Amino acid sequence: RLSQLQKMSHECHPDCQRSMASKEEHDSAERAATVAANLISATRHALKLDSEMTEYSAQFLVDNALLEEKPGQSPHSFTLTVEDCLQYLVNMASPKIEAELEEMEKQQQRRAKITVKDCLECAFKEGIPKRESWAHLGCVSPVPAFASFMPRVPMKGKVIEVKKLEDAIKLMKRHPIAAKLLVFSPEIDHVGNGVYVGPSGAVGESRYVGLRDVILCGEEKFEGDDVMNVQICYKKRTSIFKVSLTRMVTTLADEGDKSQTIEPSGLLVDFVVPRIFKVKSLKKMSSRCHPDCQRAAAAKEEDDSAERAATVAANLISTARVILKLDREFTEYSAQYLVDNALVVKEPVQGPPRSTFTIADCLEHLVDVASPKTEADLEEMAKQQQRRSKITVKDCLECAFKEGIPRREHWAHLGCVSKVPPYASLIPRVPVKGEVIEVKKLEDALELLKHGPVGAKLHVFSPDIDRVGEDGVYQGLAGAETRYVGLRDVIIGGVNKINGVEVATVKICYKKRTSLMKVALNRIIIIMPTSLRASSQRICLWTSLCLACSNSAERAATVAANLISTARVILKLDREFTEYSAQYLVDNALVVKEPVQGPPRSTLTIADCLEHLVDVTSPKTEAELEEMAKQQQRRAKITVKDCLECAFKEGIPRREHWAHLGCVSKVPPYASLIPRVPVKGEVIEAKTLEDAFKLLQHGPVGAKLHVFSPEIDLAGEDGVYDGPSGGGTSYVGLRDVILVAVDKINGEAVGTVKICYKKNTSFINVSLSRMFTTLAHHGDDSQTIAPTGLLVDFIVPRLSK
Repeated sequence: RLSQLQKMSHECHPDCQRSMASKEEHDSAERAATVAANLISATRHALKLDSEMTEYSAQFLVDNALLEEKPGQSPHSFTLTVEDCLQYLVNMASPKIEAELEEMEKQQQRRAKITVKDCLECAFKEGIPKRESWAHLGCVSPVPAFASFMPRVPMKGKVIEVKKLEDAIKLMKRHPIAAKLLVFSPEIDHVGNGVYVGPSGAVGESRYVGLRDVILCGEEKFEGDDVMNVQICYKKRTSIFKVSLTRMVTTLADEGDKSQTIEPSGLLVDFVVPRIFKVKSLKKMSSRCHPDCQRAAAAKEEDDSAERAATVAANLISTARVILKLDREFTEYSAQYLVDNALVVKEPVQGPPRSTFTIADCLEHLVDVASPKTEADLEEMAKQQQRRSKITVKDCLECAFKEGIPRREHWAHLGCVSKVPPYASLIPRVPVKGEVIEVKKLEDALELLKHGPVGAKLHVFSPDIDRVGEDGVYQGLAGAETRYVGLRDVIIGGVNKINGVEVATVKICYKKRTSLMKVALNRIIIIMPTSLRASSQRICLWTSLCLACSNSAERAATVAANLISTARVILKLDREFTEYSAQYLVDNALVVKEPVQGPPRSTLTIADCLEHLVDVTSPKTEAELEEMAKQQQRRAKITVKDCLECAFKEGIPRREHWAHLGCVSKVPPYASLIPRVPVKGEVIEAKTLEDAFKLLQHGPVGAKLHVFSPEIDLAGEDGVYDGPSGGGTSYVGLRDVILVAVDKINGEAVGTVKICYKKNTSFINVSLSRMFTTLAHHGDDSQTIAPTGLLVDFIVPRLSK
């Protein structure tokens, strides 16, 4: 229905259709007004007086430029009656009398004189309405007497005219500029992607059409010539093409036609600049609606999670609506409305919804805002804070689909801490209908991206996120000093390739600053438990125990448990990174289970607990010491593969359900009652780097690293470990590591690995191209190594869903 009304507005009277059909192109007044309206739109947007590009009415300027007020005529009318409307309709439908025809002739003479400068001065004096608030361009109906009711945007400024091209180019750095272009036919029709250079044929072949108002869009070099990109409306078609800045033209009178005479000149002349003054706007004042807002904004390093989610949701709605042509231009919708209303449980309203509000309502709300908070108010604020902390982009979108959403200027600013007024239901909202589509795979997201931007969450690491810059690519964690900040809502705007790597351009608001950055799509990260921010007490405890990987079994079990955790979260078997017990694998890998007589036990008694405590605290018997020695021999043989096979066979408990890593206490007899997560799959082993790279595409890869001292200690965060380097080198042995990424440093292929060495866990870069060999030293055959790379024996768990 709305589109039908808009279509009807372009055909408001049969005279309009006849008039437009009879014209080959717009007349000079319409062309000048179109250029002036476009200049105003571009300048206001550049000065941030309009938050988005806004179209203003060119027809208003045609109707009002150079218009003289009649003596005694009131500039404004404050009433509008049905009689006014009927009189206007009768006037339109009636045949024109002689006086009206004379008035139309005068108006035609006025219109013939209108220039871009006249239009701009009219806008500065009278203001200018938006395009949809006035008649269409080319309308021949008389302006109604009640036109003063049409809302206009007030504007203050002055018109600057310059004659020299050099001065115009200087001003163009700060302001859009209009000019006049010398138009020759048929050259103007044949420009295409080339450069318009004016008359190009023999005398008599080119015809001077006249001057046309244009907008200068930018200077550049084209095939060695200085050219200017200009926007022109010619024969009712708007286009942009290149105009030579070096070409001079002159023509003489052709068969006495003085209009064909042009003094030597460039193709662009008569430059006009609108200098619009900034007026203190209510919108700017609204961003400081209450002192509490200023204090709250100053106290926050960045917007909270609800505000970030709402901002992304509002932007997605704005973009989707303009793509579907539900909005003619990009329209900002209120993110704060979504913060205030998402996940709100509405109470049933008794009786019809209110449709009016009074001065008393306004005063009551102002008193409420200014009064000290009662205990009930503070409790309500705490509840609202809990609600806000749960808000996601999905919640915001569903809120908009259910309730509609107001424009940004119709609601409180983002971050407003004032209470929503009781009459907020009267604020106009745009109805939005649709559904939320969620996808888990990047491939599915790229498919959705064909239809418009896609919301997503980005893993943010600091200081890596701060160091990306405009031209860099964010690849997540890069070193041991990296800190995991958390997930941030972003908008994916597009996907491209940079140096052969697929990257996504995302829009992110981080630390109150909105920016675009490139994010690598081929980078797989592993967030180890020491980087998680759960309970600080628990993390410190885990770190102090886990990092004490004093023997090979504990190192192998730690790598295996982390590979399982990572594989499960990548396959969406776990919703978040879950720590599984490495100590369980140490206690159970390579254990030969004896057949159990009778059904397995299913209960745990106090007697069981007491028996275990007595057993733990009693001195060890000789038989127990022999059993401990056997267990030590078993543990010395444990590899990452053994640990993974144990998990596939027995399942694995979460870390908090089993003893800590390095525990020397005997496993209690009722350990079988402890819940375990079933894990099904197979162990995949690879011997070559090429096969390891293929496995790395699906997630981190376990491996063994040849460790040499002191080189391993000297590698540091930014260096590259490349094995033995001198005579003082000693071979430490193989260490289980996790290969998390492959990159190039100074042209050399390196792998980023996480290693636990000397009770210290760190990331190091390991050369993938270095080959080495060592010989027996003083008869020590353990120092002999056949030619090999630094990383060997690659392994991954391939889980089945």
